[in-house]
Amino acid sequence: MCGICGFLDTSLSLHKDALEDLSLRMAAAMAHRGPDEGTSWSDPSNGVVLGHRRLAVIDLTPTGRQPMTSRCGNYTIVMNGEIYNYREIRRNLEREGTAFRGTSDTEVVLEGIALWGLEKTLERLVGMFAFALWNSRKRSLTLVRDRGGEKPLYYGWMGGTFLFGSDLRALLEHPSFSKELDLGALGEYCMRNYIPAPASIYKNIYKLLPGTFCAISPEKPGELSVPVPYWTLNETVRAARQNPFAGTPEEAVEALRELLRTTLRGQMIADVPLGAFLSGGIDSSLVVAVMQELHSSPVRTFTIGFEETSFDEASEASRVARHLGTNHATHYVTPREALDVVPKLSTFYSEPFGDSSQIPSCLVAAFARKSVTVALSGDGGDELFGGYNRHMWLPRLERRWGGYPRPFRRLLARSLTSLSPGTWDILLKGAGKLTGRPVPRLGGYKVHKLASLLDAPGLDALYRRVTTFWNSPWEPLISPDPFQDIPLENDLPEGLGGEEQIIYRDYCSYLPGDGLPKVDRACMSASLEGRAPFLDHRLLAFAWSLPGEYKIRNRTGKWLLRELLASYLPRELFERPKMGFGIPVSLWIRGPLKEWACSLLDPSRLEREGLLNVPNVQKRLREHLGGTHDHSDSLWGLLMLQQWRETYM
Repeated sequence: MCGICGFLDTSLSLHKDALEDLSLRMAAAMAHRGPDEGTSWSDPSNGVVLGHRRLAVIDLTPTGRQPMTSRCGNYTIVMNGEIYNYREIRRNLEREGTAFRGTSDTEVVLEGIALWGLEKTLERLVGMFAFALWNSRKRSLTLVRDRGGEKPLYYGWMGGTFLFGSDLRALLEHPSFSKELDLGALGEYCMRNYIPAPASIYKNIYKLLPGTFCAISPEKPGELSVPVPYWTLNETVRAARQNPFAGTPEEAVEALRELLRTTLRGQMIADVPLGAFLSGGIDSSLVVAVMQELHSSPVRTFTIGFEETSFDEASEASRVARHLGTNHATHYVTPREALDVVPKLSTFYSEPFGDSSQIPSCLVAAFARKSVTVALSGDGGDELFGGYNRHMWLPRLERRWGGYPRPFRRLLARSLTSLSPGTWDILLKGAGKLTGRPVPRLGGYKVHKLASLLDAPGLDALYRRVTTFWNSPWEPLISPDPFQDIPLENDLPEGLGGEEQIIYRDYCSYLPGDGLPKVDRACMSASLEGRAPFLDHRLLAFAWSLPGEYKIRNRTGKWLLRELLASYLPRELFERPKMGFGIPVSLWIRGPLKEWACSLLDPSRLEREGLLNVPNVQKRLREHLGGTHDHSDSLWGLLMLQQWRETYM
């Protein structure tokens, strides 16, 4: 894991030392991504410079140092990430006559491009990566991002200078950078609590789309070519559905086992200490179970716990760890320790990011980093095998209520919202005592959420409503113009069922926009490399080849994962309601964070700044503080926006 940066200065006004000094300053701004070393390379005659921060994981010697130039001298690369099948690719290159100086995966990518070309090399790569490649013969700079979007890459022209980097903080160090906000992207942020690619918070700066590459020429200053896809989810799904898995459920379980073994053999390669996050949930438990099966000594596993029992899974994780025989460590986080992370979040996340599970993600990463340099996680399992509630319930809601006239559904919605969430909580608790059934956490809030969905005109509208926090960007913002709705997904392949449509949308939008940036920035804040086995594109293709009932069965998601995990663990250790990875942010905003929240959203301050809609924001804050509504998601997004502006604007 590393951080990359650089620029292309078409003015050709800087000499070699000035170019490299500037790139080293850019790289130093993201030293957390690579604490081991900062280096630079430049070609003054073309105004190009590449910078690198190194977190040494494979080939710890100087031969693994970047920027790295190919043996032929035509290509120079800086890369962030890991190539898990680099040994296999290296053997193929050696059979074709390529000689190597070191043992790093970066050199394998570089020499593969020199021999086979960029696109043929990308087809062979299994891993997470973002890299910049300078072709001295063609005088072109090419940026590349992995298939799933695990590794970040920002880029754009500022006048006559093209900038790129793993972290916006690197770009901010360049004197040509302009901090003008992109109001369209800001509107998207307020709606979703993240900014989907290709936009960024800054005007004229973009995120490279996953699975694409983009070539930049110094001869065409200011011109951005359209990113070229070398992989798309759409094509993967189409190909998988044309060759569906035809085996029995038992054969599917064994096929998944072998795929996970293959994936983990690659992802467990490291020249530094390696472990795994273990929440006790299905995804992380399965990853750890297969890791332990492949490992001759106990795998190191890490969990954090909370005093708030409804958010604590530490005891379940410990039971899983004992059964699997891992070397397990648990850290119980005090409220003060968790709250102390909040002021640092805008530093860790260099553009506004409003998923409050960023807090426990940062805490567990910091805890694991005390013992290991690489940690594997279960991220992506939900998006492959249908693990979120919305995967089951949104299609069911559409099937059950979609046929009723919308006026009737609106009337029913108004009747449900005529009672406050607090009143609903009291009624649901009473019903729970009478029936003996458990009462859902935030039950009254969920009744109101259901009411907001009842009149949605179709599954697409249902998905957008359940994954957004305002009805439109005009509610939280004074003027989001020029607002453009950023597409949340590729065109849906034909013939997908309702559940598959929601899973597809999540993989295209929520995962690369929220889930993966959350984990990447949290791990990098502690200089820890995070790896996600479920993001292997071969596993993705397998998941899409399966019949729908192998994912969701009897209103329960991840059926196949559960069946495989049952061969490693007793079911009572993992068959329980999904908790997620969160913290009691709703209570915190009413309690220990109240003064901080009220300060950031103070009416006079908002009036002076002229960005947020004061009446609408204040209404939500009053309702939340008064306990009549739970607006913690939308408020947290605004608080993270305000904190980010304090830090960077």
